[in-house]
Amino acid sequence: MKRFIATIFILVLVGLGVWYATSSHIFSTITNSTAASAEIVSTSTAPAGSNIAQTRSPPQGYKEFRTQPYHFSIFYPDTLTIRDQSGGHGGPFTLVLANSDASHALQIYVQPYNLPTITQERFKLDAPYTSTTNPINITMQGAKGLEFVGSSAGNPDMLEIWFINKGLLYEVTAPASLKGWVESLLQTWEFV
Repeated sequence: MKRFIATIFILVLVGLGVWYATSSHIFSTITNSTAASAEIVSTSTAPAGSNIAQTRSPPQGYKEFRTQPYHFSIFYPDTLTIRDQSGGHGGPFTLVLANSDASHALQIYVQPYNLPTITQERFKLDAPYTSTTNPINITMQGAKGLEFVGSSAGNPDMLEIWFINKGLLYEVTAPASLKGWVESLLQTWEFV
């Protein structure tokens, strides 16, 4: 079993190495990691006094979540509740979107990250699974990343989608059974 886990881990590292070798992006470091200053927007016009540069018009039945400090916007169904679990002190940002019974939920974790690839140390800290499977190199609007499924005994398999953009590491996590739903939401993702 230990050999199997070591083999999977090595495959993930090789995949990350290939991604790094083929990446043509130079990522900058984040210089100001102030509190999130996020807005939930459902119209194409920013509310008076907000710091939102531009908003998009969400499809009917959706709202927009936008955060300038963490440089992203995403549409989500208006049946979901949205919770910022960051603590509001700057640094890492954690956003949870879930419906009332949590049968559809995902977490978006963002943290300042000034390296061009995901290091083994970062992977160990943020992906404490006993095994990972199905690693796929992905691109999110030009930001290269990795999608994989993490497994741990007694827990559901978790879909992980990680990518780096503008000095930030983004980690999107949800039950693997919701892969199609998560990918449909991520199609509305936009870096801002």
